Amino acid sequence: MAKLDDLKALEVYCTNKECGDPVADKEGNVFFTKRRMSMFRYEDIWGSVTYRCPVCRRERKFAINPLTDNIYEK
Repeated sequence: MAKLDDLKALEVYCTNKECGDPVADKEGNVFFTKRRMSMFRYEDIWGSVTYRCPVCRRERKFAINPLTDNIYEK
């Protein structure tokens, strides 16, 4: 059973391919990982949380389905 605190503790990553943090391996090849999004807004009335990318400002919104108690992306 998902709770509102579970929405606040999600690890959400930006879906923009250009927003990755550069990571180099031992040989100097650079790979990109996804950038973690920060919790931006919590709407207690609707029971939803909005996460925002600190670089491109893309937003993703998550909520709990009241019938199944599962977390879903709006």
